Amino acid sequence: MVQVRGVEQLQTPVGLELFITVLRMQMALSNIHSKLDTPAWLLRLAPEALNCCFPRDPALDIFFLYPRRVSTLRDSIRVGQPDSVIDEALGLDTALVEWALSLDSRWQYKVLPVTSDDQGCYGDYYHIYPDHVASLLWSNYRCIRLAIHAIICELCEELPSHRDAESDKRSNFRRLASQSARVQKQLAEDMCASVPTNIITDGSRFTGGMALRFIWPLFTVANCEGSSAEIRSWITRCLEKIGEELGIQQASAMARILREGDL
Repeated sequence: MVQVRGVEQLQTPVGLELFITVLRMQMALSNIHSKLDTPAWLLRLAPEALNCCFPRDPALDIFFLYPRRVSTLRDSIRVGQPDSVIDEALGLDTALVEWALSLDSRWQYKVLPVTSDDQGCYGDYYHIYPDHVASLLWSNYRCIRLAIHAIICELCEELPSHRDAESDKRSNFRRLASQSARVQKQLAEDMCASVPTNIITDGSRFTGGMALRFIWPLFTVANCEGSSAEIRSWITRCLEKIGEELGIQQASAMARILREGDL
């Protein structure tokens, strides 16, 4: 429907928000996970959507600029030298960290400790966001960095097996892979910490709007190298509850995939 409506979809506040926070990012995450190219029609609409955002806020680059750069990075794996692709990935990750540090107070969240009364949380802390757009912004940031570090780990695991790989290079690749694994673990835990205030209310029940927006980020996190068995199990239960309580069949399907290990 959005493909048919084109720019018309972006001309109302509701249509623009749905495009930015649901369609654009869910398709981007799905394509990154499946290693597929982003549809050309979606790429054409993205700049139009950015032009409709007033006032222009660099924070919105996380919805437009960086998903495309990750897709380009994955394309580089097919044609580029592994060393140069790793350097490109590290540069993109650095740019994302700098982007996050540049965000003003409008987008900042609070980190609170979990108490015995907090229900449904994973770990010992959780996040409070100023609004749902800010929470989606940070979830997209984490998913994009997870995709970047997955590429780094993938290449680092392949390169040391090459016969001509020098000893220093092999050591450096192992160090990078270990570093990326630690980053992925922290990003996965931070994503889980965002769930209580975005999806769960009254300790256990899920709310529809944010649940729909978060199923792909949660699925992405469950599939990353940094997710422990405990995180995957916790996310699987979240997706099952979303499917059962809200009737979102995509969440139920994702939970089944995680349960069966069919990734």
